Amino acid sequence: MKKLAFIAFYGILAASVACGPYAYSADAKRTVSVDLMQSKGQAVSVPKNATDLIVSDPDIVEVGPIKDDKVYLIGSTLGDTNVLVVDENGDVLQDISVHVSVDTVKINEAVKAALPNDDIKITAVGDQLILNGTVTDATAVATARDIVSRFAAANETVVNNVKVASNQQVMIQVKVVEVARNVLNELGIETDATNLGGHTTAFTGSTADNLGLTVTPSFGTGSLVFSRNGTGPITVAMKALERDGLVNTLAEPNLTAVSGENARFLAGGEFPAPSGLDSNGNVTYEYKPFGVSLSFKPIVMRDDRINLQISTEVSEVSTELTLELAGVTVPSFTVRRAETTVELASGGSLMIAGIIQSKSLERMNRLPGIGEVPILGALVRSESFSRNETELVVMITAYLVQPFAEENAERVVTAERTEPLNRSLVEALAVAYGESVHSYAEDRPFGYILE
Repeated sequence: MKKLAFIAFYGILAASVACGPYAYSADAKRTVSVDLMQSKGQAVSVPKNATDLIVSDPDIVEVGPIKDDKVYLIGSTLGDTNVLVVDENGDVLQDISVHVSVDTVKINEAVKAALPNDDIKITAVGDQLILNGTVTDATAVATARDIVSRFAAANETVVNNVKVASNQQVMIQVKVVEVARNVLNELGIETDATNLGGHTTAFTGSTADNLGLTVTPSFGTGSLVFSRNGTGPITVAMKALERDGLVNTLAEPNLTAVSGENARFLAGGEFPAPSGLDSNGNVTYEYKPFGVSLSFKPIVMRDDRINLQISTEVSEVSTELTLELAGVTVPSFTVRRAETTVELASGGSLMIAGIIQSKSLERMNRLPGIGEVPILGALVRSESFSRNETELVVMITAYLVQPFAEENAERVVTAERTEPLNRSLVEALAVAYGESVHSYAEDRPFGYILE
């Protein structure tokens, strides 16, 4: 008998712990789940003997009075809460679990109206708005994300799972040249804005030390020059001037980036700068890049146009502002930075000038090994640049490119069978004996004629 009483006591104790601070009625419907849209209402049936409602978070859901065995819930802000339905004795008859989410129907309608040709669906999961689907270009992704962000609350996160139908890539051809200043003037790239016959447009600025305070002046004299298809009058003139020795090509890197990703080019080096002390009191170093840096972020838009975000930076080690760290002199860095955004057709070109000054190279010349650094080394050795007779110009051409399928790759690579000296001999023989010499030289070995 004592054993049965002991079991009954602990059974009652466990039941009271499980019920918590409220007592549930024996015939109560324990939990009811309700999903509400923000600013939308819904009627929920409650037990007949319900007399009162207890709302855990009134900011999330508004609750109306009980009427005709029903209670009306209106979603206020995004989130989760619960509503307890109690009787006159304070016993819980019902626990209504409420989840308030954003109205995805309105969001989907807004996105569809802005992008009728793209397939994008928005769903709400917890405090996240998830974008799924496929679009034709990267600009559609940005547009959809912007629309959804306007509907999202402060505590909601927008998750972008939208994919671009084709892996659009942009190849950026960069040509860094040293150009005589009188040539720039003859081309019309002066300190006043000049229209170059409709194919190019010049934006002006200065090479002052406050490079970067504003977008246009930061690029220096004749800051930006556009060419429509990469073969405009400026491009042709540059090629002709290079043959005459008035233009010196310093570097020609090619960069390829997926639409929406960054590509970066640095002509310079890394300087070991003291950054602190370790646990043993030893000085630790961190390598800081310096030199001429160009960063591009291409975004392929509709009609095969390319939105090109360009960031240029010139940094140099300076001894004008220094500090002492554990007996080590820590130099400072002088940085001139500018950013701009342009829109080009595939094959369009632009030029950037005035991003580096001769006095900057004078300070860089103190660094050991600077003469071996691409671009900067050539400028350091250039007496014309030190006398301000030449200008560093960066020519940029953007092309749309497609990924090359592996099955289309040619496995056998053919190589020329003749050496440069042999080719010269063949050309001389062709002049004397006709073009048939070419086919003969390609099909079988040949030798030299001795007189």
